[in-house]
Amino acid sequence: MGHKHEIHWFGPVSMLGALWAGLTFALGHHFFYNSLDGQEVPSGNYKVSDYDSKISKQQSYFTLGTAFAFAVKTCLVLAVSTAYIQLFWKSLAGQLSRKPFTLRSIDKAYSALGNATLLANMPGWRRFPLLFTLALTTWCVPQEERCLFSLVSDSHAG
Repeated sequence: MGHKHEIHWFGPVSMLGALWAGLTFALGHHFFYNSLDGQEVPSGNYKVSDYDSKISKQQSYFTLGTAFAFAVKTCLVLAVSTAYIQLFWKSLAGQLSRKPFTLRSIDKAYSALGNATLLANMPGWRRFPLLFTLALTTWCVPQEERCLFSLVSDSHAG
């Protein structure tokens, strides 16, 4: 039996689904903050649990906005990462017949999404500029986790 060169449905569906979800969360983020624009800063607290825990209304709005931003980033990075992996295997299969790769260069290209220092250390990027662009795009997306972590740390401090 010969090997079929078909695109499996899961790759494109997950890329487009993640992109759609990211854009939906971005719109939700925009409309949420748009609804707060011009409003007075709320005072008071929300009771969080039966153990007398409270969170300020202002902090809850900030937390929700940060959660939206985190969801946008996560979905967009998932879409770009999926595209990177799909293109990586397609490029690798297409180039093997021309000029073979070393195992080290394949490993570096595959690991570029998890280690940004590999972007500066890849001679193979000349052969695959689109892979480099996708990996660079993933690393240029802001890291909202730092904001979320600082918010959670601050709420447990007081």
